[in-house]
Amino acid sequence: MLTKDLVKFSRRKDRIHPHSIKTDQQGLLDLAQDLLNIYQFGEGKNRQELEEESSIIINGFSTPLMARGLNRLCLDRCEFTQCLEVDFASAREQVFDLSAKFLKEADKYDFEGFRDQIESQVANELQELVHEDLYGDLPHSDLLLKFKAMRPVDLLHRYNLAQVQYHMLFAGDLALTLKKVEAAELRKIFKYLKFFRLLARIESPQKGTLKITIDGPISLFENTRKYGLQLANFIPAFVDCANWQFEAKVDLPRFKNKVLKLTHRAGLKSHYKNFSAFVPEEIRLFHKTFADKAKDWQIVGDTPFVEMGEEGKQELIFPDLSFAKDAKTVHMELFHRWHAGALRRRLDQLYTKPNCQLLIGIDRSLVRASTFKEEVESHPYFAKHGFLFNDFPSVTRVNSLLKSFS
Repeated sequence: MLTKDLVKFSRRKDRIHPHSIKTDQQGLLDLAQDLLNIYQFGEGKNRQELEEESSIIINGFSTPLMARGLNRLCLDRCEFTQCLEVDFASAREQVFDLSAKFLKEADKYDFEGFRDQIESQVANELQELVHEDLYGDLPHSDLLLKFKAMRPVDLLHRYNLAQVQYHMLFAGDLALTLKKVEAAELRKIFKYLKFFRLLARIESPQKGTLKITIDGPISLFENTRKYGLQLANFIPAFVDCANWQFEAKVDLPRFKNKVLKLTHRAGLKSHYKNFSAFVPEEIRLFHKTFADKAKDWQIVGDTPFVEMGEEGKQELIFPDLSFAKDAKTVHMELFHRWHAGALRRRLDQLYTKPNCQLLIGIDRSLVRASTFKEEVESHPYFAKHGFLFNDFPSVTRVNSLLKSFS
């Protein structure tokens, strides 16, 4: 993710336009390769050495701001060591006190002899610090352990994407429209929505078109920074689709009530790969425990889309999990701390669909407000088919509620 000082955009009336670079320009490809080489062949070097090498390339380029942005994205792919298990502050204080004492007593200054005297007076675990680095707890001393290599062209695409992602930190909402999207591709997008815990309103205004509306961080009252990062991380999930457009209302620190509009013609490329093979640890554990404890029900591998809402106001939902027993299928939808608006909409819909085959799980942090707590607890559908959870549901609770659908 790029920081504020590395983002470039222009304003025209109520619109903002993120700047992008040409990913096929040879000068930019050479710049990307030079920066990548520093980190790809820099294992064992500390941050300060890497910074000195990269600054030569950055300051020598015609547009240093853009070069700094590319360098920041390279740093995001680095894994550095942590400092030694040493109390550096106490070690420095001890060495400095000894230094002051010996300097006052010394007849003449001999650096090597002076350092040997200091070393002989400190504990064994601190002797190496006297010769090496007394400031090893500062970031500049961290050593590069590993760098995730990438192609120069991919780094340039990543830069263009990051220019857009930054604005999602200040979005009020995001409306994404997909046309002629294949079912497998759509399912992948919905998996990303669930993975980033973004609950969306999904409608089909006309045949072959889906509109996905997601609340942005500015529309929330708490945890806006974290939610904004989740929304930003969702952007790469759909940019490889053949026909898309999205519109986001953003309130930047200095520019309020602006609109960001982009389509597939922007040329953005996703860096997400093989997401279908990734299963979060809590999901994997739930599957295993459920298989051991729930003998009557089984988790359905391919969760289907479910229609919700009144006729003429149909909304598609993509359940978190689905369960099957004989010919019966029951779905489960989870609402996390950011999903207050979506939960209220779902509860309203369930008044008109009391026989819906849907389990409702709500994060306890979502019902802390007294008015919302009363609204949830007094709902007849929730009383029968709903439950509260902390972070993730328990298998025991889900299994017991599935019996209410038997």
